[in-house]
Amino acid sequence: MTGRVRRHIHSRIDLAGLPVSHTTRREGSPYTLVLTKTNAVFAREEAARIHAQSDLTWLRRNWPQNHR
Repeated sequence: MTGRVRRHIHSRIDLAGLPVSHTTRREGSPYTLVLTKTNAVFAREEAARIHAQSDLTWLRRNWPQNHR
């Protein structure tokens, strides 16, 4: 992969706002693109779990008994 293509891939990752850090491991040939999840990934997943648990709790309290 040429430097130009590599820069393009890095820029597309940045523009997409993906919650990852990225580097190019310049060992051997071809070079390796390394993506590492950031804490934002885990924070977003935790927030989704908390929200889902809250919704489930609400449903259990408010859903009519005969629908269980």
